[in-house]
Amino acid sequence: MHRPNETRVVALCGSLRDASRTRIALGAVQPIAVAEAKQGDS
Repeated sequence: MHRPNETRVVALCGSLRDASRTRIALGAVQPIAVAEAKQGDS
C-alpha cells in the first residue's frame, strides 16, 4: 500500500504551528475562489 499524499500530510503536520495563519489565508482566498467559480458557471 503506497500513499502518494503521505509527504503532503507530513508537511501539513509539520506546519500545524502556522494553522492560524493558514486558516486566515484560506478564509481570505475561499470567497474569492467561490465568486470566480460562480462567475465561470454563469
